[in-house]
Parts: sequence; C-alpha cells; structure tokens
Amino acid sequence: MKTNISYFLFFMAMNCSNGQFAADTQGASSGSSSESETSLESRLREGLKSIVSSNQSQDIETMIASYEFNNQKKASSFLLFLISNFSYEEQLEIFNKYLLKIDIPSIDFSSQQLTEIPKIVLQVKTLRNLNLKNNNITTIPADISLLTNLKTFNLSYNKIEEDMVINLPQLHSLDVSHNKLTVFSLFLEKIKKLQSLNISYNTIEELPVEVTYLECLRTLRA
Repeated sequence: MKTNISYFLFFMAMNCSNGQFAADTQGASSGSSSESETSLESRLREGLKSIVSSNQSQDIETMIASYEFNNQKKASSFLLFLISNFSYEEQLEIFNKYLLKIDIPSIDFSSQQLTEIPKIVLQVKTLRNLNLKNNNITTIPADISLLTNLKTFNLSYNKIEEDMVINLPQLHSLDVSHNKLTVFSLFLEKIKKLQSLNISYNTIEELPVEVTYLECLRTLRA
C-alpha cells in the first residue's frame, strides 16, 4: 500500500511538473517578446518595423543592428523618427540603451523646419558631418562643443543673428551663409583647424582680426 501511494504521488508530481513546464514552454514560444517590454520599447518596436522594413518578430537589438547607420539618409530618418515620436527623456533612454556604441558619422536635417538643434543630436559623439541647412534655427547652443569629432557643419539658410561660440577643435568646414549675422568672432579662436569658412549673405560690415588666427584656412567666402 505504501508503494502504491508513493508511485501515485510520484506520478502526480511528474504530471504537474511536466504540465507546468509545457505551459511555460508554450508561453515562451507563442507569446511575443513585447510582453516583457515596456510601453516605450513596444512603441519603438512598432516604429522600427516600418523604417527597418522588417516583418519578422526580431528583438529590438537585432532590428537596430540591421539598420544602416553609416547611411546618412537612414541615420537621419531614424533620429527624426525618435524626435517626432518620443520625449527627449525617452529619446535619451533609447539612445543610451541601443545606440550609444553605434558609429553614426553623418546626419542631414536640412529643410525640416527646425527652430533649434535637436538635443539628441548632441549625444552622437561619433558625428563628423552635420547638415542643418534651410531651417529656422536662431541660436547655437554651447553644448555643440560635445560633438568633438565634427568636421563639417552646415548652418546656411537659417535665422542666426547673434555671434556664437563654437568650440569644435576638429572642424574643417563651416557654412553660416544666408543668416542674419552682423558680427562674428567668438567662435574663430576655437576652430584652429578650419579650412573652409562661408559667411556670405549676412549683414557683416567688416572682418574681425580673429580671421588671421585661422592658420589652416584655405577658402573664405564673404
């Protein structure tokens, strides 16, 4: 009798264990990964499906890894997607979690009706080329100095009026033409490697003496 009870309890225990394991396995295989994702990640996944053109149920890391961030058009589209659909705090969370170690060399935000430089751009430390042409930008934030690898910077056709401080030691080309500058000088001492400077179509009346500090300058349009 004791033997029969022992077998019965063992049999029940095995059935319960197997049943639980089967249920767990079924849940893991049939349930989507979004069940363990936050609302932020779910929204990111849905957006990624369209811009990455992937219909597969991939995790976010895989989808982002398959995206061509070395392609200027794709990198710009992805960042514009973040800016348009997420708060800055959410953008920062996404960037730090998924994009921090990705090389993004170029961003083109031309003709986007921007009134300021998006803050998330200042987090892209690998950025070497930034095009903000034809927007409504009025000022340049001091935090632009965070882009320590920036080499070309196009700010033409904006509405910049005030003299600006641009501390970008690697900058080779700067275009601030077609703005509303009346003077410029503050940024010149900070960009010693500048080779090309375009300040044409502003209302600048005279060139500052700081221009003579630009020992690498090869092209000046004024």
